[in-house]
Amino acid sequence: MLGKYFIFLGLIYSLAALWFVIRLLLPVVWDADIKPLIDEMLGPHD
Repeated sequence: MLGKYFIFLGLIYSLAALWFVIRLLLPVVWDADIKPLIDEMLGPHD
């Protein structure tokens, strides 16, 4: 009974850690990779 609770708690902690890492890394990846790709797809927008 208690084992299931600990597994559930571990799952929540790992999801929270994953969310934190994504929130931390996404702006860097966005500026480096995704934004230039979108600009390239949309073409010049001066």
